[in-house]
Amino acid sequence: MDQTIFLFLVQDGIINGAIYALAAIALVLVSAVTRVILVPQGEFIAFGAMTVAALEAGGPPSRLVRTVHLRVGGSEEPTPPHERTPPAPAPPALPPAMAAARQRFTAHYAEVRQFAAAGGRGPVRCLRMGAASS
Repeated sequence: MDQTIFLFLVQDGIINGAIYALAAIALVLVSAVTRVILVPQGEFIAFGAMTVAALEAGGPPSRLVRTVHLRVGGSEEPTPPHERTPPAPAPPALPPAMAAARQRFTAHYAEVRQFAAAGGRGPVRCLRMGAASS
């Protein structure tokens, strides 16, 4: 084995060991502080490794570029009209009993808001019995 190859292998071993050590320290710190094991931490390391591999290959990592593009206000490519999904249908009308209950609830909610705006003074009707209480 040539000395140059040996030095490259030593350098590669030190770099790999440093990466494993940083990952282990991060896992220990997170679990010591929160008492929870951070499972997605491996995904973060894998994302970093794929980003470094893409940068070493000579191009920007596509996922990173897309994420930055969307974060700074860009938008995805517009969808052609024939591929757009139709709008969702309107929800069905409420049955009469539910509509009446909803109307009573919204009226009661408005009274409670007025009561709170008045500083807690004044009558408020009970929703169930319809009696006034102060």
